[in-house]
Amino acid sequence: MKKNYSIVIAIAASAMLNAQASAVGINTNAPTNTLDVNGTARVRTLVPNTYVSGVDKIVVANASGILKSVPESAISTPLSYDILFDQTSLGIAAIDDADTSASNPRTPVEIQNNSLTLAKDALVQINFSVPLNKVYEHGTAQPPKDGRIKMLRTNLVVDGNIVTKSTNTVTNYVNPDEPTPPPALTGIFYNTGSFFIKLNAGTHTIKLEGTCNPYISCEQGGNLSGARFQAIAFY
Repeated sequence: MKKNYSIVIAIAASAMLNAQASAVGINTNAPTNTLDVNGTARVRTLVPNTYVSGVDKIVVANASGILKSVPESAISTPLSYDILFDQTSLGIAAIDDADTSASNPRTPVEIQNNSLTLAKDALVQINFSVPLNKVYEHGTAQPPKDGRIKMLRTNLVVDGNIVTKSTNTVTNYVNPDEPTPPPALTGIFYNTGSFFIKLNAGTHTIKLEGTCNPYISCEQGGNLSGARFQAIAFY
């Protein structure tokens, strides 16, 4: 017991002497900071840490409360990514719509279907650019000339659920008072989109589906310039 008292008295005396110089040293006679501990330290109760950027090191405590410093890189995990698939050639969906009504729902036709497996949870970015061409009047190989609005739509479907849609609404309409008839609707159109979704570890299905209406046929997909279907996982 006397030995413990002697240690306490020595520490207190050292602290009092060094405090006169606005610095307290424990196990050192030349403190270089306000509190300079020459040895290990233990704090039995720690307040919650508040992160401050720009520090050289981060102070941590083990299960026993022993303090130590580690570089920030030892705690923070750098962002990593993985390209799950990147396609510039897509399947082709031949779509035909015999309904003259623009309001009735259409059954989508599959363009591309991909299956992927994640080893851990990830934020997945899905990008797509789907070409649409061969837009014809229903039952013909002639471009539409009726002047009505045509809806060319591509659905992005993840695990059976439509998560986003990209739609081109095109028309060859002209002022009916003008003497010339409307020109035929021709050209190649693109439905594009970019979507982020949180996916859990496991297997997932990501696919593209298309519709074209009313009263037209069209082709979606293929390997035309600009076609793309891509998925990137961020961890």
